[in-house]
Parts: sequence; C-alpha cells; structure tokens
Amino acid sequence: MDFITHKSIDLDASIKNLNWTVQHMVKLAEDFYQSMGLPAMTPKFWRESVLEKKNGDTQCHGTAADMFQDDDYRLLYCADTTMEDLYVLHHELGHIHYYMAYANQPVLFRQANSALQESIGDAIFYGVMTPQHLHRLNLVNDTIGYSDSTAKPPEQKLEDVIERNDYHPEKLINNLKVDQMETNQNHKASQKYDIADNFYDISKTNEKQYDKISDSGFSKNNVEAKRIETFGDRIDDTLTMNMKIDKSDLNTVETLDLTPDELLLLKQALNKIPQIPYALVIDEYRWKYFEGGMDMNALNKEFWDLTLELQGIVPPEERDEQYFDVAAKFHVPDNTAYIRYFLSSFIQHQIFEALCRAAVFGRRDMTTPLPDTIIMNRCDIYGSKAAGKLLKDFMSRGHSQHWREILFATTGNTDITPLALQRYYRPLYNILERTVKKLNIPLGW
Repeated sequence: MDFITHKSIDLDASIKNLNWTVQHMVKLAEDFYQSMGLPAMTPKFWRESVLEKKNGDTQCHGTAADMFQDDDYRLLYCADTTMEDLYVLHHELGHIHYYMAYANQPVLFRQANSALQESIGDAIFYGVMTPQHLHRLNLVNDTIGYSDSTAKPPEQKLEDVIERNDYHPEKLINNLKVDQMETNQNHKASQKYDIADNFYDISKTNEKQYDKISDSGFSKNNVEAKRIETFGDRIDDTLTMNMKIDKSDLNTVETLDLTPDELLLLKQALNKIPQIPYALVIDEYRWKYFEGGMDMNALNKEFWDLTLELQGIVPPEERDEQYFDVAAKFHVPDNTAYIRYFLSSFIQHQIFEALCRAAVFGRRDMTTPLPDTIIMNRCDIYGSKAAGKLLKDFMSRGHSQHWREILFATTGNTDITPLALQRYYRPLYNILERTVKKLNIPLGW
C-alpha cells in the first residue's frame, strides 16, 4: 500500500489503540445488524459460543452453528483484535442471522443455497467499511468524510473495456450459473492470457466442459464453461516478463495522491478481488481430481499449474511433490465445496447494492437507479430499517424457493452478474489505469 501511495490507513493500529476486546468486537458486529432491525444474539449464543482458544485441541476455524432447537445458535472462532477478525465476526453473524430468519420454515427448508449463505455477512461488511461507519467506530477521524473522492471516472469505464473482450466475468458466471458445471471430455481450449489485450485470446483446439459438485439448491443445467490448458512451462517467461518493471520507476509513484476514500477502497480491492480466481482454482482442482484427470505423481505440480493458469501466480520457491500445498486451505481436507465463495464474490455486491438502494429510497426498489451522487463504497446502510427489512425477507425464505426467485425478489435480477462489483470499484479504475501507465506495468501472464 505504501509502495503505491506513500501513505496508509492502519485500521489494525487504530483497533489496538482503542483497546478493543474480542467480546467488544462481537458486540459491534451484533450492533450493526440490530441497527437495521434484525434481532440480537440469543442468551445461548453468548453462553455457548467459543471466542478464544481453550487448549491446543480447539479447532478454531470460524464456524457458525444452528443447533435447531430453543434459539440455540453458536459461534466458534478464536479471534484476535484485528480488522480481519472484525470481518470474520460480521461474516459469521451473517450466517447466524440467516439461521434465525428462516427458523419458522419447515425443517426441510431450514437451510439456504450455500452461495447465498456466504454472501450475507460480506454484503454487510461493505457497510462497515464505509468512511462514515469507520468514523462511527472511531477507527478513522472525521476528515476522511470530507475527502474529494466523488470524482467519477471518464465514461469509457470498466463496462466498456470488458464489453470488447472475448471473455469477461459475466459470461463465465452465466455459464456456471449457480447450478453446476457440466462435463464433456470432447473439448479443450488453449488460452493465452493478456489482460491488456482482450484479457486472453482463446484458440480452440478442443473444448472441455465441466460438471461436478451439485450444491444445496443447485439445479441441473447443461452449460458450457471454457477451459484452459496448463501453463507450467511458462513460469520462467512469466518471471522474465514481470522483471520489465524498472525499479527506478518507483520514484514516480509518490505523485499519485490518493484520498483516504481511495485508500480504503484499494484495501478492499486487494483483499477481495484476488479471492475470485483463487476460489475458482480450488474447485477446478477438486473437480479435476474427482474426474481422474490428474497425474497422481504430480499432484502439487497440477495445483501450481492451475494457479498460474487462472491467477498468474508462481510459487516463491520450488515446490516439489513432497508438498501438497492445496491442502493448506481448510476447505480442501474438510471436503467443502469452494465454488460457493466464487459465486458469492458477485452475489454479495448485488445484495449490498440492493441494501444501499433500500437505504437511499427508504423502501424496496429494484428499478430506480441510484443517483450519480451515491458512491457505492460510501453508501451507509447502518441504521436503515428499510435495508434490514429487505435483508430479513431475503433470508427468511430459506430453501422454500429456487435461489433465482429469492435473488430476483431482492435485487431484481435472476442472474449472478459482475455489474454491481464493477460499480463498487469504479472509483479505483482511473487510479489503477494511471498507475499502470506511470510504471509501464505489463498486464497479463
């Protein structure tokens, strides 16, 4: 962050200076939901939840539990007092509020599509990360609210750039649906990534389609997903390409004067955007393994080939077959499908935009566009009962309807699209473009 801006906003330091405790952070997360008209955590939640490591055997991965009786909802998370922990607490309380909202459904419907489940807490956290709410929490001073961050990028924006590409996230989403990816061994596509020139060019030699992992509430559709060959032999080329950045160019970066708003949005992007291809890598790997399409003597190489292919990342050192790096992700040995997080990356922005619209208009409104003066990363939904009512209606349906119907009732859209995500990060577009030009950074791999 300092490399780009020579300034920073250290929210972790602010938390330490305020001497927050884990209990206080849970209360803050509870308060945000309550401000929107959602219920408080139950007495059993406070009595039975585990918020610190009891002994060496405590499994500390953040987990929310519905015990299916007597308002018994629990949280297991060995939290510290950092901004990341504050995020996890909001995320897990999102699950618990989902449980509470559909508690009156028949047992069969007391669950939710996993991609929708993973979206609630993250959508709420966009509200937490607004400058207004961070000031409300005393994490930033009030000058951040008056920074000049309302300037809009020129009309040639993300949508225009993406629209002229052969591939873009919306097409991938429409192929994946939420349902499942269909497999056909007859096709394969080799692709060359170049974000600067149409993201990547696709030269079809064969096509390969994917099928695997039906998730809760996912219907069966025959859909085509573009597949890419491995890039294991291109690691040296990638490293050479990245060395094109002249270190002397770094001296020019100090001229990029980012506002506090832009710094916060950049922090958000660095945290959230890399998660999208990473989430796809995890389940692409699992699906390929389940298909029997892997070299069983090169399982770690298969993972890093896929990571380079989809993320443009190479390991920092040689990682041979004595390692099994993909298993470092909790969900892999736990056999938990990870595609839910890929899809949630888009759904959470759609939900947040719907909550923002409800907060602005004071009612459910799926058609009226937000005024140009409303910048998504500054949309303060804290205290909006209209947004809370919309969210509770979304969650209370549980599994009683198809996920498309539930999504439409909240966002006005039956599809998962990247458009809300683009609108959220739009203020960053000019900044990143300016930085790329100034440093002559090569894009793609």
